[in-house]
Amino acid sequence: MKKGVFIILIVLIAGFCMYYFVFRFDPLRDPAEFPLKPGSKGAEVAALQRALNAYLPTSVYAHLAPLPVTGIYDEQTDNAVRTLYDKELMRDKYAELLALITE
Repeated sequence: MKKGVFIILIVLIAGFCMYYFVFRFDPLRDPAEFPLKPGSKGAEVAALQRALNAYLPTSVYAHLAPLPVTGIYDEQTDNAVRTLYDKELMRDKYAELLALITE
């Protein structure tokens, strides 16, 4: 009985490893999923929120409240992005916004 459970456990672990490393893991894939949109999460969203907080007070949109940097693309983040771009945030506009605050 113990030997059978051990074999099943090994097969499950091997299957998971094969799935992850063969089908999911791609070191060349950009981890950010664009366009960023409501529901997106991660470091890219947190960087976006920091960039918006740095840029908006220096623009004509200074009246907007600062965004909480949560890493979650919520309604408040979406409103700030749509104020600037009127659409979802594509990779090129994301890069432009980050460049504005690093100049």
